[in-house]
Amino acid sequence: IAEAIAAAANTAVIIENATVIGVYGRGALVEDNTGKLLAYSGSAVNLAVGDVVEVNGTMSTYGGLRQIGGTVTFTKSGTTSYTYPSPKAMDGAAFDAYLSNPVIEYVEYTGTLVVSGNYYNVNVEGATTAVGSISYPLAGAVTAEDGQKIIVRGYAIGVSSSKYVNTMLVECEPVGDAPEVEVVKATVKEFLLAEEGTTTIYELTGKI
Repeated sequence: IAEAIAAAANTAVIIENATVIGVYGRGALVEDNTGKLLAYSGSAVNLAVGDVVEVNGTMSTYGGLRQIGGTVTFTKSGTTSYTYPSPKAMDGAAFDAYLSNPVIEYVEYTGTLVVSGNYYNVNVEGATTAVGSISYPLAGAVTAEDGQKIIVRGYAIGVSSSKYVNTMLVECEPVGDAPEVEVVKATVKEFLLAEEGTTTIYELTGKI
């Protein structure tokens, strides 16, 4: 992996005997005794933590970190045991600092979940710029509600849009009860004039 990281962009590489240490909806994170590397396949992979694989692809850079991209293939050769390390606790200041010095590391942070379509962001108290982003979580992995406080554990895997700390989720733990949501019957005009928010659902009636 260290040799792949040092290779020039668009270099074709084959990494042998790498251990899968994380998976998400766009690929896998692999490790050997020289480092960690994200293998971005563009879709979910049929792999699990602890699988030993050969990875084929081309080197690129995204989010301030090297990764394997292009047409990525995984060939499983076995399995091994893997134990997650103790997570690095990140507060708001550490979140902001990560933007200028991204590294792949196992982290833990607490914040408020903000769900917008397929995006799962986490606002961490004390961060002035950085926002947590649970990147392409597997189905059912996020067990909290929009607006709920959660503890996130996973791998920080780089930065996007100069402010999102991309996180490959391992587990999330809701803190406290989900926020109450108010349901309001409204006309189309009232709905268009309503303030944006996450604690009110509007019920509209009309013709399609």
